Amino acid sequence: MFESFYASRQFVSEFIFPEALERRAQLERALDVDSLTGVANVRALERALPSAEADESVAVIAFDCNNFGLLNKVRGHQIGDAMLQELASALRTVALAYGAPCRVFRRGGDEFVMLVPVELAEVVRGAVESLYGEYDFDGENNSHVRVSVTGTIGSTFAEADALLQSRKRAHKQVH
Repeated sequence: MFESFYASRQFVSEFIFPEALERRAQLERALDVDSLTGVANVRALERALPSAEADESVAVIAFDCNNFGLLNKVRGHQIGDAMLQELASALRTVALAYGAPCRVFRRGGDEFVMLVPVELAEVVRGAVESLYGEYDFDGENNSHVRVSVTGTIGSTFAEADALLQSRKRAHKQVH
């Protein structure tokens, strides 16, 4: 009973104040954007994954920054934030360069996800890794850290993430 009252009240307010409807739509869109990087956030990813994983023409690519926590310790969070912004920009640049209907998400921390057409997945992954590459940072007291970006492709996020974690462990053993 009260639900219909509030629904009709909302309809009337949107009819009288149409800018309220647009403002509400803007707020909904803002809730799906990561405030640091400007790409879609984990909330948007959680809504997009089920349909993407059910579509065999879509590949899921998970990206991660190796040694990112150490970068924050050695150089500080301001440098780390700048690196995350640069990585998000690189992901968008690659997506635009291939004209692919790619969607870029920040899963959290130093993890990003792209949903791309299967036929472009490997080239997109390689382009991001080569565009971003490895960076060396020197800190105080002769501390040093090398940060690199790796990505793995899967048909589901769980598969891509498992492959990424395995690749990350192998990278840590080498370095």
